[in-house]
Formats: sequence, C-alpha cells, structure tokens
Amino acid sequence: MKIPAIITSFVNRNCSAAPQKKILSSSTDSFRTKILPAIKDFVFDSRADSSYERLSIELEEPVKKDKFECRCLFSGNKILSRTKKFDIDFYRSLSEYEKNILRELCSKNKNLKTAVEENLSVGLFLKSYLDKEYGENKYAFVSLGTSPATLARVLEFSGVETKYLPISHLRELLLSDILFLGNKKLEPYKQFLSQQGINNEKIKNSDKEFLFFDYTATGQSLNLFEALMKMRLKIKSSNIHYLSLNELLKKVLDYNEDFINKYFNHSEAEKYGGVPHLDIKCIENVESCKEFSDTMAKKYNFLIIDELESMGLLKKNPKNSNSL
Repeated sequence: MKIPAIITSFVNRNCSAAPQKKILSSSTDSFRTKILPAIKDFVFDSRADSSYERLSIELEEPVKKDKFECRCLFSGNKILSRTKKFDIDFYRSLSEYEKNILRELCSKNKNLKTAVEENLSVGLFLKSYLDKEYGENKYAFVSLGTSPATLARVLEFSGVETKYLPISHLRELLLSDILFLGNKKLEPYKQFLSQQGINNEKIKNSDKEFLFFDYTATGQSLNLFEALMKMRLKIKSSNIHYLSLNELLKKVLDYNEDFINKYFNHSEAEKYGGVPHLDIKCIENVESCKEFSDTMAKKYNFLIIDELESMGLLKKNPKNSNSL
C-alpha cells in the first residue's frame, strides 16, 4: 500500500533517518487537521502489521481499544458488503489483514461462535457417515428450506456437491393443493431447479445419489415435496432419496435432542443458513431468492471456511458455483 504523499512530505521535512525517532506532534493547525488524520487512516487501513498500541506510540497520542474495535466493526462490515454470498473464492481473495479484521469482528458474537463450533462438529461427523454410506464424492446433499442449511454449509465448504432449495409452509397444504398448482406458477421453480443441476437428464446421467434432506416433525412437508417433484415437476429417478435430517442425526449419529431442538425446532438455523423463506403459495417468486443476502450468514460462512482452512479440510467443488 503506497504511503500518502502528505505523510512522506511531512516526514521528510521534520524527521531524521533514525528509525526510533518519534513523529512529534506539531502545534500547527495543518498537522492536526490534515497530517494526523492521514497518518491514522494509513496505519489502520495498511495491510502491514500495525496495531493500536504502535499507533499510540508513534503519534504520542493514546488510541483507545474500543476505538480500534469500532474501526474493525466498520471495516469488517465494509468487507462483507463486497459480496452477496461469502464463499471460498471470496475468502481466498482476502488478505490476511482483512481476515484478521473479520476474525475480530466475529469474536464479539458468542452465539455465532457457538453455532459454528456445534455445526462444524456435527457437520463433519455427518459428512464422514455419508462418505461411508454412499462413497466419497458419490452423493449430492440437497437442503430443503431453511433448517438443514447450517449443516449443509459445512458439507459445501468441505467439497460435497450441495444444493439449497428454498421452500416453506408445505405443511399448510394438502396433496390436492399440490396437484392443482398451475404450470405457469411452477415453471420458474422448475427452471431454478435445472440451474441447480436438478432435472431428469442430469440426475439420471449422474453417478451420484441425490439426497434431499429436510427437518421433519410429522413428515408431511417432506412427503408433499416428494409429491411436488414427482407428480407436478416430473422429476423422478431411482437415485433420488427423500430423508429426514433430524431422524438421521438421532438414529444413526446418536445426537441428542438438544442440538436438534436448538437448530431445527427453534429455528436457530435460520439466522445463519443464508437461505430465505419462500412460501409455497408464492413459489413463482423463486428468482428473488438469488438476490438474498444476509450479514450474519456471511459471518457464519466466514468462520466455517476459516476453521476448515485451519484444519486442512477446506475444499472447493466447482458444481457448487450456482448454489445459493
């Protein structure tokens, strides 16, 4: 990062070459109104290893930690605003300085950190089970609605082909309501599914099993979605499976009710999953879901990606390029 000319000019006029020499505050209005703010901005925005303690020493003026944290908050949110979805490509485009800003920003939210720790643990366990059950890279994880999304992010960023299908309030309908949905109303959703790699041709020609996961209380919503796929959208194949995520976690992975209640029953997953609600009655509006962007979901994705990177488990799957 190039040092602003106003700083170099001042240093050349007023400072010796000795590296220990401090920049002494001048009493002139020019220093206070122009040069000092320029130095502060440079030190904060530079990608060099600068801290608020070093800033305080060089300027002979104390810089409070809460002021530094406020700057991290501003800079962190500015970084997050540069992307609609926080994914692996965006993470790899950041400097280490920018990643540290985001780490500082996210460290203040204990609930977020807990959500990352719990879902990362369960998600990696789930991936290990699915790898053994179906074969690594031999299945696609399809997340229905908002509930499975927090776990799905762990699988997505560890290399599993992952799809997110927004759809809500199915349980409020009857099978007859599904059967009488008009073709015009369903066509946008069918096109959206195809963009996600979900159509008869792609699925039947794939060597993968397509696992459609939903949170189920009675199973009614999952059954109605299956009916929607088979009877109205005409998408059916022997390698498509409709599964209850919470039942799998309870029976196969032996997870207790606490995790399930927290992230499924009490909708905690909605805060972090990054998948919007799409009422089945407004299913034709699915295109609007592509524009959905949520700051908390970006922070969650960043921490999941950052942890997986530190564990050596971060992996990009090109087939996730169109995923929400």
